[in-house]
Amino acid sequence: MKFPLKITILLGSIIVVAGVGISYFIYSFQTGVLKKQILFRLEEDAFHIMDKLDRMLFERFSDIQVFATCPVISSRSVTAKQITDRLVEYKHQYKIYASLSFFDSDRVRVADTSGLGVGQKYRGEAPWLDEALDKGVVSAATYVRVSQNLKIPVFYFAAPVKDDNGNIFGAVVTRIPVTNIYEIAKLIVEAFVVDLVDKDGLLLYSSYNRKGIFKDNLSDWEAVKRSLSGQMKGNLIHYDEFSKKEDIVVFIHEAGFLDFKGNDWTYLVHVPVEIAFKPAIQLRNKVVTVIFVIIFLALLVIYVLSKRISKPIAQLKEAAVKVGEGRLDTKIEVLSKDEIGDLAFSFNKMTEDLKESRFELLREKSSLEKAKTELDGWSKTLETRVEERTQDLNQSQEATLNMLEDLEKVRDELQETNDHLLRAKSEIERFSKSMESMVESMVEGVIMLDEEGKIVVFNPKARQMLGVGLDEEISRRILDSTMRRIHLLDALSDCIKKKRYCLKEVVVGDNEPLENKRFLRCEMSPVKNKDAAIIGVVIVLRDITHEKEIDRMKTEFISTVSHELRTPLSILKEGVSLVLDRIPGQINDKQEKLLSTVKSNIERLGRIINDLLDISKMEAGKLELKKQRVDIVALAEGIVASFVSKAKEKNLILKKAFSGGKISIYVDSDRIVQAFTNLVNNAIKFTNTGYIEISVKRRADGVECSVADTGVGISKEDIPKVFDKFQQFGRTAGGGEKGTGLGLAITKEIIEAHKGKIWVESQWAKGTKFTFVLPVFKGENLVSEYVSNALGAAQSRGKEGTLIIASVSGFDKLKKKISPAEKEAMFERLKERFKNSVRSSEEVLRCDSEFVVFLEGCSKKDSLDVRKRIKESFRDYLQEEKIAVKIKLGMALYPDDAFDREGLISKAKKGERLNE
Repeated sequence: MKFPLKITILLGSIIVVAGVGISYFIYSFQTGVLKKQILFRLEEDAFHIMDKLDRMLFERFSDIQVFATCPVISSRSVTAKQITDRLVEYKHQYKIYASLSFFDSDRVRVADTSGLGVGQKYRGEAPWLDEALDKGVVSAATYVRVSQNLKIPVFYFAAPVKDDNGNIFGAVVTRIPVTNIYEIAKLIVEAFVVDLVDKDGLLLYSSYNRKGIFKDNLSDWEAVKRSLSGQMKGNLIHYDEFSKKEDIVVFIHEAGFLDFKGNDWTYLVHVPVEIAFKPAIQLRNKVVTVIFVIIFLALLVIYVLSKRISKPIAQLKEAAVKVGEGRLDTKIEVLSKDEIGDLAFSFNKMTEDLKESRFELLREKSSLEKAKTELDGWSKTLETRVEERTQDLNQSQEATLNMLEDLEKVRDELQETNDHLLRAKSEIERFSKSMESMVESMVEGVIMLDEEGKIVVFNPKARQMLGVGLDEEISRRILDSTMRRIHLLDALSDCIKKKRYCLKEVVVGDNEPLENKRFLRCEMSPVKNKDAAIIGVVIVLRDITHEKEIDRMKTEFISTVSHELRTPLSILKEGVSLVLDRIPGQINDKQEKLLSTVKSNIERLGRIINDLLDISKMEAGKLELKKQRVDIVALAEGIVASFVSKAKEKNLILKKAFSGGKISIYVDSDRIVQAFTNLVNNAIKFTNTGYIEISVKRRADGVECSVADTGVGISKEDIPKVFDKFQQFGRTAGGGEKGTGLGLAITKEIIEAHKGKIWVESQWAKGTKFTFVLPVFKGENLVSEYVSNALGAAQSRGKEGTLIIASVSGFDKLKKKISPAEKEAMFERLKERFKNSVRSSEEVLRCDSEFVVFLEGCSKKDSLDVRKRIKESFRDYLQEEKIAVKIKLGMALYPDDAFDREGLISKAKKGERLNE
């Protein structure tokens, strides 16, 4: 076989095998990844929709119980008209019910919001009514049917109504149109097929079999039940007999919500396999085509190159044979400048060298004969010189012996010094082992780095806390990666650069379930030598998971108890109010006074519960701020006005010291009002004579607000504890309103959540002054903060989202035509249209001439619909008002367009002009 053909076959085989292997790997990998992504996305969407259904049913489950315990409905003495009026109020208030009815224990319809069948006994099958009247339980959407009176499909909620002795004397029944389920069930990509079935597989909703709703059972219901097998979600591959194609089916079983256990409904999503895997098939075809083209071109190039390479090699072979025969005049003509050309040049030079060497050998032969004669004469002269050199060496030997004696003495001295050094080394090693044993046995994790960042100490407890194996080698790079993962690297850098002690709490296993997370308190301190120079840094880690768990349990307990108390308190308050309003009957003055005291204490208890809920939210990091642009001066004016009457009751003077003009800041106005109210209320409570002054003034770094009084003051030793929870100072025995000691703690949390700071100045018996400073953000900072908060929330919940920014410009040309007040009013109307077009409860930020909103969970298709509505609404407004301003609208999708805040804002601000 010829050399070119051998090379072509060898290299061609390698390329073919590599190409086939690469294409198969790419196709298999992409198909697997795509399947996991599709199943995960479908399960997430289906779970989200089922959760919405459960929440809606839970709300109705809670509503019907509230209706049944209403004092008007649960009283045997009220009239049918009073019951009807109260049911009508509920219907208008909640707007989701088709009708509400009240049946007595004989199943006679006493009251109905639609007025149908009143006074008639219900004679049809009514299992929901049987459950409420006979079994005394709440029937929650267990039965779905077409209402006889309303002539529409509805699902029923019914709750027993009991008198003061706990006896059932009636039932409240609500009918909700089934279309409320359809509106939620169809909230998925329109290309997908969805079903909603009950526990027996009956279709409650179907996007493709509308005629089979309430009639047909799901064809694959038995296979779905087997796949679920007690699980909440699952998937399977289904072969559709009608289309002769395979579908991916994802199903989610109803989980219920809180104390609503659900009705065993199941939500299913169908996606054709050929649509799901279409990108992988296209990728495979493209890879195969490209691989075959590359293989063909590679084989062609390899064959041509092998022919060119083999030609000069054949010439070299022929020339070598001629040289072997003794023809040293043989030459090779190769013009290439590669290794073959170098080989030919070397071969030609070798033949020339061989010719010259033959002549040189002949000349050397005659020269050697002449040199032999001269060598005989030189040997006699060499013998004489050797004798002289021997005498010189004898003299040198004596001198060397003297030097060896001196070296022996030096060796003894060095040996003695070495013994001292060995004893010192032994002491150092013993001390080092003691220190090492002490550090390794510590219950805290200890890490020490030298001035170059190398690890000096890394004890077993630190390895355990950071998830590093005891036998695992760890470098500074790996340590930096570990600390970056738990957000500790910045604090370490700050400790080293600023040469100061740092304390930080971190979470190990941030993405793990709560029971697997570990909370660590990290103390970092620079290590200095006697000259105060930094020679390293020491890090001490302490596990505070147990303390955090206790604190979390305390917070959850407070939150749960507070939530559970709110419902009975609301019922008590409403009942007392009804008695005070004399709805059940007349009361005397003594009873009215006693009931007023009860109502006042119920309201006070409600404020305490609200404080407990606020502080538990703050401690859990769940305080949500609904920021908007607020005039802090106007807000403070309203606070002063609300406390005028209360100050007059104690003969106190309310003063105010406000900077002139309007001061706009970006805050949650309700929370700032709460902070101001807490401070002013405390000032009035602990001031008996004098005045209370509320001030607002501008500062270079923000707005300074203060509340000063001439009251009893706070002692010096109590000032450090003034913002602690459940701390009360200056409280006296006897009557008067008492607090919980949470007001100042809540105020501090509110101010710090706004990136502000608060402090107190006080002297005993001379008065107190509380001061807080709120930052004033620039426009771009407001947008960045808003987007950062919204994006962080979406990322933590694993949701996609869309950022929409609309900006208005061109007012310079309208300066003579429009006043500042008209301009502000126009912005407010545009903001209202923007919010209505978005159709979301998400906060809309207005920053100068921009409107910004981040829609969590908004897909690309939904965002296009939103943009279309905004464009149409803005264009209609500009045409109606005939205002020639420019509006630019842009949007950016997370994560499709950008992963970070800056990228999303930059993309969204590159919008299109609506009126150009």
